[in-house]
Amino acid sequence: MYRRIDDGSTRIDVERVNSLLASRNDFRRARNFTEADMIQRELVGMGVRIDDRARTWRAGPLNNR
Repeated sequence: MYRRIDDGSTRIDVERVNSLLASRNDFRRARNFTEADMIQRELVGMGVRIDDRARTWRAGPLNNR
């Protein structure tokens, strides 16, 4: 499970993000990197940045680290 680490000020469908992250993780475990990458691109398009090592995500502008 990934956890959100931003301040929550960016409005985003958290349930959708968590669902996509879970699906992406399933595809990665199955070594289906094509599907996992497609989901990652969708998340990036939604403004989500993922840190797989820390198992965290944040939403917002790319320049706001």
